[in-house]
Order: sequence, then C-alpha cells, then structure tokens
Amino acid sequence: MKYTHTGPRAQQQGFTLVELGISMVLIASMVLAGFYVVKRIRTDAAINAAIASANVSMNKANAAFSGSDSTAGANLTTLAAMNIWPKERLTISEVKSGTGANAVVVSRAVTNIKGHFRGSEEMMWADGNNSTPANSGFIYHLWRVPQEACLPLIKNMALHPTTRSILAGAHSSTRPVAGYGVGKAAVKTGTGALNFAAAAQACIKDQRVDIAMQFDKS
Repeated sequence: MKYTHTGPRAQQQGFTLVELGISMVLIASMVLAGFYVVKRIRTDAAINAAIASANVSMNKANAAFSGSDSTAGANLTTLAAMNIWPKERLTISEVKSGTGANAVVVSRAVTNIKGHFRGSEEMMWADGNNSTPANSGFIYHLWRVPQEACLPLIKNMALHPTTRSILAGAHSSTRPVAGYGVGKAAVKTGTGALNFAAAAQACIKDQRVDIAMQFDKS
C-alpha cells in the first residue's frame, strides 16, 4: 500500500540575507577592533623600549665622559664608538680611496641611529653653548616620533636626574646636526618642573613630533 505524507513540511534551514549582513558587520567590527588592539600593543611596546633605551644611552654617555671636564667632541661617531647605542641600530658611511679590489677605507662616520618607531631616528652630541659652562652636557634628539608617543617620552625623560631642558614640536624634515634643531618650544627649562600643558600643546602639533633634551654630564 502506498502512503502519502500529509504532515507539515520541515522549514528550510539556512541564513537569510539580513542575517548574513549582520554577521558580516559583526565579523568586520571584530577584525577592526583586533587591528587597533594590536597596533596599540605595538605602540606601547615601542614607547617602553624607547624610554628604556634613552635612559641607558644617557647613562652610558655620562659614563663615557666621566673622566673629562668637557663633552666637547661628542657626536654621533664618537658616541657610537663608546657603545652608546647597539651596533645593529647604526648606519655607517665609508670614504674609500681607490676603486675595485684596490679600494681602501679611509674613514667611517655614523650618519644615522635608527629609532624605535618606524622612520624615527636618534641623535646625541655635546650641548655647546646651550649650557653653562659650555659643553658641560649633551643634547639628545628623538626625531620623527609618533604623536601618541610624544608625551609619555617627555614625561619619562624629564624624570632622569641629569635632565635640564626639554624642547618639542612638530616634525621638521630638516635633520638637526647640532644644538636643539628648529621648530621646537620649551616644555621644561633648567631645573624647573615639566610644564604638562606646554608639552601637550607641543605634542599635538603634528602626527609626527621632534623632541630634544639637554642633560648634564654627571
């Protein structure tokens, strides 16, 4: 005998277009949130590394010149030779005499110290007439750092016991070669406290910021 099913048909299983749209929006939101979380973690890690590295470099510079009355002659090359920065962060240019297999390196100079942020650099040299007496300390540059790293760096650098003056401002494409460079405003002067309002204003000048700090030879 042939039987015919007369009960209600089972409903079709699956997602509607609306449900699929909502799912795609949720997935995209999660991916975007994850991207920003990862970016923030990387930025925070770079800031912490830059702070720790700057303190080490400042202490090493002081140690390197501890037996001298003056910091005259301190520049990228001499300080790098004193192991102020790790070798893997140095960019070195060479001057050669002769060509090919007969070429002989006449001199080497450090032209760049790679920073902890993409595209950033560090510099340090004697402070010259920016201290009294002249050449009694150093000027340390953090050049082309991200805006979000600016104030944390300034705040922590101001805590170093030998720090005196700190200047900051919008990034200048003109790489400094001496002194404080250009386009910066003072956010800490002498032995005075850090001016947080001035520092905040200096840090929001641009998406990239330059910082210069003068610290005494201990």
